[in-house]
Amino acid sequence: MASIIGDAGHVVFGTVAELFWVEVDAVSGHRSALRERLDVLRSSDGTADMVAKQIDLMPESARRMQRTRAERQHTVSKFNRGVRELSTRLRASLTPTRG
Repeated sequence: MASIIGDAGHVVFGTVAELFWVEVDAVSGHRSALRERLDVLRSSDGTADMVAKQIDLMPESARRMQRTRAERQHTVSKFNRGVRELSTRLRASLTPTRG
C-alpha cells in the first residue's frame, strides 16, 4: 500500500512538473514570436507590407499552438494511464484473498 501511495505522488508531481515545463516552453515560444512580430513591424515599408508579413507568420503561430496542445494532451494521457495503473494496483491490494 505504501508503494502505491508513493507511486501516486510520483505520478501527480511528475505530471505537474511536466505540464509546468510544457507551459514554460509555450511562453518562451510566444515571447519569441512576439519579438519576431515586433521586428516585422519595425522593418515594414508600409501598412500593406506589414499586414502581408504578419499574415505570413500566422501558420507558424498555429503550428506552435498545435505542438503545445499535443504536448499537453500527451502529458495528460500519461497521467491517465498512470492513474489507471495505480487504481488497478489499489483494487488488487484491497481485494481479500481466499484461503
